[in-house]
Amino acid sequence: MEFRFTDEQLEVQQRIRDCCRKEIYPGAANLDAASPQEAQGMIKERAKILAREGLLGLGLPSEVGGVGGDLLGTVVLHQELGEACPATALSVLSSVGLCARALCEWGEKAEQDAFLRGLLGGETIGAGGDLEPEASLDARKPKTTASSSGSGAKLTGEKAMVLNGPLAGPKILIASADDGAALFLVSPDATGLEISEPHTKLGCRGVPTADISLKDCTAVRLAPDDGPGSVATLRAFEHLLFGAVATGMINAAMVTAGVHARDHQAGEKPLARHQEMSFKLAETLLFQETAMMLLHRCVWMMEEKNPEAPVLASSAKVFASEAAVKAADWAMQI
Repeated sequence: MEFRFTDEQLEVQQRIRDCCRKEIYPGAANLDAASPQEAQGMIKERAKILAREGLLGLGLPSEVGGVGGDLLGTVVLHQELGEACPATALSVLSSVGLCARALCEWGEKAEQDAFLRGLLGGETIGAGGDLEPEASLDARKPKTTASSSGSGAKLTGEKAMVLNGPLAGPKILIASADDGAALFLVSPDATGLEISEPHTKLGCRGVPTADISLKDCTAVRLAPDDGPGSVATLRAFEHLLFGAVATGMINAAMVTAGVHARDHQAGEKPLARHQEMSFKLAETLLFQETAMMLLHRCVWMMEEKNPEAPVLASSAKVFASEAAVKAADWAMQI
């Protein structure tokens, strides 16, 4: 098994890292402290910066406005964004990782032409909605229902905590159809759509988040012949990218705590030389390396079309997100 990145992958990683350190990280604290209205404008500007650097279209074909490359580049983008600014990372995940990915994989040409270039060019922000009030995230039959209406569909139900909800144009939502859960495209001008006021949150405050209410909302079903397969595939992408964001957060905690432990003393020696501190740093490194191995193995399995890939994607998300909480807690203690 080959663990090294190719020269091309290394070049992409360095471009992403340079952009995140120069353009994204310096304003992360301001985004976190901004009001919901101010945050929306800042998120739009950050999307334009990433698009200008050719990063939003990573992993998507040039025919639809992407820049090509493989799935690993998309994972690296979300990991580096997660380290620099988790709020920006989650906004990109919803807009490009879910909305643009779904349109690219299962949208008709007219739908792709209407929205993809705007999403990948940073001119439009998209959203993906799955979570529902008082319902399981991975329910096979969401409470939101779809009924046929001419050549389209009408959705009725609610979606909770939709990332980018307050400012999104196109939205990819999951609803129950006759043959199970399915993906639906809701356009910005759809009737029967209501967006709540932006939420205030304890963490990742900079990513605009809102609830969505659907009352006979006009929509278009994506991949009508694919049954529930498109939903399972998009959820696997979602879990993989959430794992990547969390892995970036682990690294940020490890680096911040490590520098502090090196540069500060207690008992006439650096904090890093105290056993309790060194154990926390060592275990954080273990978290980071394990999360990275899970992510990279999952990328390989997804590119190989391995049917077990969605399970590993979920595993990567669970491990990395729980490890990120522990790493941040230990970093604060250090």
